[in-house]
Parts: sequence; structure tokens; C-alpha cells
Amino acid sequence: MMMAACYLLLVWTASFFLASGFANDEIGDYRNRNLTAIPPDLPLNTTKLILSYNKIDIHPKSIGELNKYTNLSELYLNHNNISDLPGHMFHNLSKLKVLDIANNIISRIEPKAFKGLGSLQDLYLCHNQINTLHPEVFANLSSLKNLTLCGNKLRTLKEGTLNLFRLKSINLQDNPWNCTCKLLSLQKRVKDTNITLANYNKTTCESPIELKGQCILTVLINGTQCSAGSTTTKAPQPSTIQSKGNTSRAMSSVINRTQTKVQDSQPIGSSWHFLLGVIVAVLSTSMLIVCAVKCPAWYKMFFSYQHQRLREEAPNTLESMGKFTDDEDGFIEDRYIDAVECNDSREN
Repeated sequence: MMMAACYLLLVWTASFFLASGFANDEIGDYRNRNLTAIPPDLPLNTTKLILSYNKIDIHPKSIGELNKYTNLSELYLNHNNISDLPGHMFHNLSKLKVLDIANNIISRIEPKAFKGLGSLQDLYLCHNQINTLHPEVFANLSSLKNLTLCGNKLRTLKEGTLNLFRLKSINLQDNPWNCTCKLLSLQKRVKDTNITLANYNKTTCESPIELKGQCILTVLINGTQCSAGSTTTKAPQPSTIQSKGNTSRAMSSVINRTQTKVQDSQPIGSSWHFLLGVIVAVLSTSMLIVCAVKCPAWYKMFFSYQHQRLREEAPNTLESMGKFTDDEDGFIEDRYIDAVECNDSREN
């Protein structure tokens, strides 16, 4: 009896935990339902949502409905009518690990479209209309391991697009790759890291024509030419067999362009006369201003110097007293003696 009770208790406990597990791992399968928007009445504990093979397009209301399901770990939106991925489209799905948006008509992805997907590991973007990617479009995918971009219209990837440290595998096949200098950074990134290029034999160059069909990893890109600033490889030489009419038209076109450049480089009218007149006027005005500023200083300096007659030296003391003259013989004249002698002579 005790054994039977324990057995029943064990079965009940197991069924309870299993029921709880299924309740916490809700799967919403709405594939091929002809839906045009995200269903608004899904259980909030949904962890896996399959919306494949519908007619869903993304608009602001759809973004709001989608970000309600914060427990999502897998989201499948492949085979729909999504044309672009706006910014912050998945900003509330921090638990999402798998995102499949393949087989849509996506042609534009905004730089912050994947913001908030820090746990995302697998991203499928193949078979869309993507022809360019912003260098920071995957910058927020710090946990991304597998990326598929096959079947798009990509010709090159800008430097820094694949700076994802946990990236292990990437699929780039069936794109019209242009194997010029712009692709050199992608080639180095794949070769210098542990990234696996899936189906590398089918990941080939589309242009230039002499490299068509070669694998983008094995094709030789002139690194020296790229470092010198060239952005394209040397174009193939045109065929030597051309009609005389095409050759003459090409030559006349070149001559016309050359004549146009020469005419454009010649001075128009007498503009150089006008320029010379402006320069002379500016210099003259400058000189007048300098003279006007310096004139008071020069005037003061000039009139501060006055001409004065030099003072004559005082005459010799003896000469001023009349003691010596040129006709004197050195004797001193006594006028008293002369007067006495005159009186005596008169008396006699």
C-alpha cells in the first residue's frame, strides 16, 4: 500500500513538472495562415514563434506587437513581405537567439535595426534584395555566431562590417561580388580569423570580367595598388577590333573635351587688369594710412630741433683793458707827466 502511494506521488510530481515545463515553453506556430501583421493575442510566455509563409510587412504597430513577447528565444519571419528593417525593431527581445528573416524583399536595413539583440546567435538574411550594409549594422550583436547573407545583391562589404569577435560562420554565396580593393578588407578579415566561409566554392567574383568565377578568398587582389589609394583594379583593355566610325567619334570627343578644358583655363576678359588695379589701390591706401599715423611724430621730431647761433668766447682781459695793442712798444703811457711838462713849457 505504501509502495503504491509513493508511486502515485512520483507520477503526479513528474506530470506537474512536465506540465510546468510545457507551459513555460509555449510554441506559437502560425505558418501559412495568410497573416498580414503580427498576431496581437499570443500568450506572453511564448518562446518560439513561427510566422513563416504569410504576407506580413513591418510597420510601427507590428513593432509594438512584436516587442510584447519578451520571452522569445526563436523568431521565424521567413517567406513574408518585409521590405525594410527600421531602427529598434527588436529592441525588447533580449532573450532572442535565433532570427530568421530570409526570403523576403528586404532592401534597406537601418544601422540600429538589431539593437537590443545581445543574445542573438543565428541570423538569417539570405535571399533578399540587400545591396549595401552600414558598417555598424551588426555592431550590437555581440553573441552572433552564424550569419547568412547569401542570395542578395551585395557587391562589397565596408570595412568594419564583420568585426564580430564570436562570429564563426558566414555564408556569402550567390552575390555579385566586385573583387576590387574594396573587397580586400573582407578577404583579410576571413583569412586572419577563424571564420568559416560556407560554400566558398560558390562564393565567386562577378566583376571585373577577368576575375569572374574565381573564389573571393583565392582571387589575387593587388594590395600594393590598393595601399597607394586606388579603389579599383585595372580595367581590362578594350578589344582592338573596332569600327573606324567609333574610333573617330571617340577621338573627336576627346579633342572636344581637351579644347573645353583649355578654354576654361584661360582668363576671362580683362579680369587681371581689375585685379592689378585693386592691388595698387590697396597698397596706396595703406601707405596713406601709415603716413597719416606717422606724420605727427615726424612733425614733432623735426620742429624740436631749433637752429641757434653759437656763443662767442669772451675777449682776452688784457686786450679789453687796452693795455696791449699792435702799435704799442711795450711802454705804459703816463698822462699826468705829459700834462706837467706842457704847463712848464708854457711858463717858460
